[in-house]
Amino acid sequence: MNKTKALIDGRGGRFPGGGRFGYMQDPDWLRATAQDLAGFTPWVRGGGVSKYGVPLGPIKDSVGILQCDPISWFERARLISSPSAYILGLNGLGKSSLIRRWILMMAGFGVPALVLADLKGEHVGAVKAIGGQEVQLGRGLGRLNVLDLTEAIEAAKVLPTVQGDHLLATARGRRQAMIESLFAIDWGHVPSSRECSMLAAAVEVMDQTIVGEAEFSDLLQVIRSAPDAVQEVAVNRGDMAEYQRVTAEIESTLVNWCKRRGLGEVFAGKTTARLVRGKSAVINVSHIDEDDVRLRAAAMVASWGVGFGQIAIGHAYAAAGLEQYQPVMIYQDEMWQAIALPGVAARYNSLTRLDRHKGVGRVMCSHSAGDPRTLSNQADRAMAEGFLAKSGIVMMFGLPESEMEHLEKTLRITGAEADYLTGLTTPPGYDTDGSQGHPGRGKALCKAGPNLPGIPFELQFLPAEKGDLNDTNRLWKMK
Repeated sequence: MNKTKALIDGRGGRFPGGGRFGYMQDPDWLRATAQDLAGFTPWVRGGGVSKYGVPLGPIKDSVGILQCDPISWFERARLISSPSAYILGLNGLGKSSLIRRWILMMAGFGVPALVLADLKGEHVGAVKAIGGQEVQLGRGLGRLNVLDLTEAIEAAKVLPTVQGDHLLATARGRRQAMIESLFAIDWGHVPSSRECSMLAAAVEVMDQTIVGEAEFSDLLQVIRSAPDAVQEVAVNRGDMAEYQRVTAEIESTLVNWCKRRGLGEVFAGKTTARLVRGKSAVINVSHIDEDDVRLRAAAMVASWGVGFGQIAIGHAYAAAGLEQYQPVMIYQDEMWQAIALPGVAARYNSLTRLDRHKGVGRVMCSHSAGDPRTLSNQADRAMAEGFLAKSGIVMMFGLPESEMEHLEKTLRITGAEADYLTGLTTPPGYDTDGSQGHPGRGKALCKAGPNLPGIPFELQFLPAEKGDLNDTNRLWKMK
């Protein structure tokens, strides 16, 4: 063998004039389709991930770009069994940024976004950027009348009888769930079965006597007039003193609401701004103080009911062949703030149940996988724990060690995946100048079911997303 050739390796020749490199720079990574790269054999390999969905960012230690969203992975890639996603992670690591990416880019796919409800106002900019509407709820800002069935009634008039009757029946059921939830939130305990029956009977009487948009003042009038239908379920046997006793708490609460006190500041009176069906929208409840726990929870419940009610109307029109159904992405952030209160979790399914799930994607967001375990009722806890386990996609940003045991049971995350997630929570050193940001920001693990390995990736911002659109710390800016 030639001695000179023996001195040559990948860095060059190990002899004078051999042009040897002491430092080898990593070559640039380029990405293209197999059709465009046909015939190029050196240094080519497949990306190994789905090509369907919203581009999120580069996959760790790979040339591939993760493309992912719940509807694309359900409908086109057929990777998941339901068009749903669950986002977990500590504050400030990228959960909201991922939601905004989906809001903005899925609009380009023709999929509007419904944010139900925005607790911090951090998605208002993205929804407005795609031409969506903002509906504000809060004391002195905007009201939402949960009794109003005007749109469902109008839709039923143009639908075939069977579909129209079904739409109205489900709308009334959803309304009843909202009413009972508001009473439970206000009282701090679940209404008794008799109280629920009296409310349901009173609402039926109200529907028969009120033309147009009914309000809580109309419901109060029905309760006070003591119609036979309400007395029947009150089981007062003609004793008005007994009737007044068993309806006293309901009447007192309605009086309080009608005088615009407590929850009545937001839910008594006519709706100030309606959602426009088929259009992106965000219900902004960020002006309700965090300490106002009951009103925030009530605003979330009402937002869910109204949003899912709009989608149900679209389903009814599509089923009747009157219009083509448009897919929708629903975003529910920190839903645990409402579900943790008495009586809300049990009614959540009634509020969010849809006849046809095709074309409806749902994204839920939380800080902790252990949130369901905070629910006191065992049945509520079992139902809530299913949200994570049944989600088609789970996106996990940095999480503490305490979360790993639960995730290992639910998602079968491996030791390496657990180390990766906990490592993302490690802050920079004490001597950092802050210019690089938190090292775990934007980095996450995408898991599509317990039997597939997680995909570590880094969410990368586009120029249009930078600036105020993705700034969730505006109040902390130094002058």
